[in-house]
Amino acid sequence: MKTPSSKKILLWSGISIVTLFIILVIHIVQVTKPKIYDNNTIQLAKIDFTGKLESSEIALIMKNAKTHTGVKSVNYYDQQNSIVVMYDNRILNNDKITAIIKASTTIPSTLFIPSAEMLANSCPIKNKDSYSYKFSMLIKNVFH
Repeated sequence: MKTPSSKKILLWSGISIVTLFIILVIHIVQVTKPKIYDNNTIQLAKIDFTGKLESSEIALIMKNAKTHTGVKSVNYYDQQNSIVVMYDNRILNNDKITAIIKASTTIPSTLFIPSAEMLANSCPIKNKDSYSYKFSMLIKNVFH
């Protein structure tokens, strides 16, 4: 009697694994599908602060920056002690964004300018040597 039940367990385990693998492949295909964004005029500016900002200062900086025409979003990153502003480069530029931020606080700040090496490496989040990256690219290349 144990043989039929163990065969059923193996059969259902195999079906479950195959189903989960198919779901994983479908998910990767959906996530890596190229999207077309109208971002020809969107630019990011990262402003680093030398001193620690208090929450009231952060709120004031973000409020002041968001009131300007052309600013799409403002985000503060506590670990980096920096603010990233997304803006329309037809209306604003890095110098104007930096001036807006500096006018909102007394803490010294500087505009982050990436090095040539950072620009050449593209996205810093991707580890191109990882198995998950290689597997995702394999699936992407098969289905796209």
